Amino acid sequence: MKKVASLLAITALIACSESENVADANDDDIVAQEKSSSSITEEQPVSQKVLESSSSVSSSSGLSSSIISSSSLASIDSIIIPELGSVCGSPSLVTQKKNDPYERFVSDRTAKLVSNGASEQEAAETAKQELYKALGLDTLLSSSTFSAYSIKDAINYLFLRDKTLTFILVNSFAKKGTLDRAEFCGIWEGVPWESNSYRASETIEVWAEDVGIRGCAYDERDVYEPYLIFSNIHRKCLDLPYCDEKLYGSVKHASFEDYIWDAVYVCSERGWSVIKNYDKDIEDKPCDEVGKMFKSESVEERYYVCKEDGWNVTTKTAYETKDIPCDAPLKLVASPTVDTLFYLCKDSEWKIASQMEIETNEIPCDSVGKIVESKKEVCSYCRKPYYICRETGWDIATEREADIGERACDAEGKTIQGIVDTNMYYVCYNNAWTEFYNTPCDTNNKRMIDPEWKNLNRYICYNGTWRRLSEWSCEYPKEYFFNPDIEYGTFTDDRDGEVYKTVEVFGKTWMAENMRFVTDSADQSVPVEDGCEIGGRYYSKDAAKTACPAGWRLPDSTDIYDLYTPEYYGLSRAQQGSYLAQFMSEIGTYCNGYPCNVYGTSILALGYYDPTGDKREGPNMTYYWVYGDRSTEEVIFMHFYNFFIAFYPKRQGMYLPVRCVKE
Repeated sequence: MKKVASLLAITALIACSESENVADANDDDIVAQEKSSSSITEEQPVSQKVLESSSSVSSSSGLSSSIISSSSLASIDSIIIPELGSVCGSPSLVTQKKNDPYERFVSDRTAKLVSNGASEQEAAETAKQELYKALGLDTLLSSSTFSAYSIKDAINYLFLRDKTLTFILVNSFAKKGTLDRAEFCGIWEGVPWESNSYRASETIEVWAEDVGIRGCAYDERDVYEPYLIFSNIHRKCLDLPYCDEKLYGSVKHASFEDYIWDAVYVCSERGWSVIKNYDKDIEDKPCDEVGKMFKSESVEERYYVCKEDGWNVTTKTAYETKDIPCDAPLKLVASPTVDTLFYLCKDSEWKIASQMEIETNEIPCDSVGKIVESKKEVCSYCRKPYYICRETGWDIATEREADIGERACDAEGKTIQGIVDTNMYYVCYNNAWTEFYNTPCDTNNKRMIDPEWKNLNRYICYNGTWRRLSEWSCEYPKEYFFNPDIEYGTFTDDRDGEVYKTVEVFGKTWMAENMRFVTDSADQSVPVEDGCEIGGRYYSKDAAKTACPAGWRLPDSTDIYDLYTPEYYGLSRAQQGSYLAQFMSEIGTYCNGYPCNVYGTSILALGYYDPTGDKREGPNMTYYWVYGDRSTEEVIFMHFYNFFIAFYPKRQGMYLPVRCVKE
């Protein structure tokens, strides 16, 4: 018990200044709990932000949002105690029944209130609010948002430690609508607080060590929500007030009987936390003048201020500016200890100045739209920030604002080049600057290419509108898909008279188009898109064997790997993926790092077709059938994305495009 007590003593308690923690759920998964006239709170009413499960959450988590009478519940002994770490604030990991502790607390109290004349809906709402208040969660829930399953999981995880005590507490709560500290705080003895399990990331690991919460942490919220809930219950057991901005820096001694030993707590950004060396720091330092300050000699970056109730903790800002009058708006002073730290007098108080406030301090904001470039590099790969003068004062300019600068949109159709991104162009259109691709265009197949960013943002003009080249479309004429600088050959398929462009690549002749031949078994191939000649057809594995005309064949793995030039092997892994853009058509492809379609092969990212109805397309899904030499699998396929590779398909029944190589 003492071991648990000592571990609990170093647990950080909840701060109301914590940022709002909205659960990642769809609108269908949550519903706001309305504030009722029967609200009962410790310091303030429970907020409408408290979230309760809808039917969809109930289904996925195994929880029920309906209220059931106590007579329909099984014995408390039938509750299955989950394995340690099984309750983590994630609905997919929760296996609970309607008769779990949370439901028993709420439903039994609801039944009691109904028997006293309340409606079931009103009684259920009151029961929940009473339970939150009894456990110290009412003030927490009034300032933050939690998923309903996180609240339920945390409460269940706590009370499933001791079924006998829980049975007693459920009955007591049903009668009184509250719980005394002496009734439930001893249950902490059964809660495991080991800090070395289920760490998902470095951040989670630090939190687990500092907070000591056992659970299956998969992301920050999975730790964050139980941490806040458990910590508030801990705060309730210590009889500490809710840590808010008014109490910031307050220091209090607190303990609870034999379960949580006496310790000194401070209200900080993270809430109530154990503060070490407090008694040692203040020893022989009389708090005889309100506002008197001193720096700790035992703990770095800790400062104290004398208040009416004794020595409190204060900030470094307050300590270093204590003798400097904040008597002029935007007055800027340097920290005496840190060269890059400055304090700004704002709203009659000193605060840490931002980089923007430092750099614009002596520059007048005398013209709305005025742009100033920062002198400081944020990082080696980031652009410098720009500041813009608004009616309210200096602000950080958006990338678009910095790109346009102070140039006036004073002539319809006027075009300017970006200042920051010199590959972007803006047009004065309808009396406002807009990106060129938001304006009409006048030349079909005109392309705007970003040479600096290697075709990351590319557009094509078609029928008076700019379109992204990366978006697949069969509307464009067939010629748009080829490289106009390449001299193509042609081949006529005697079987059906179809004419194909051909191109020579590294000594081999390839079809520059997907095959369109309809094989003997017509149901073994389907058009990529009706009427879309450039797309060709998807073929089954068997149909692909006969798709190529006489004198042509399916490529094999040697043909694929011959596309790797010596240049390729000298590139980084990331650059190798970009290298493949040279073989892809500009249309329907993300061409990064290299210009698209350098060799005229015009490979198309058309994914695959599944006869069951699943069709996958997209810039990252580029498959083609390739001939294999394994006796059990004559045909394998190639995937043009990140690598040119030939491998055996794991998915059965796939239909893929075909490109042929001249024999």
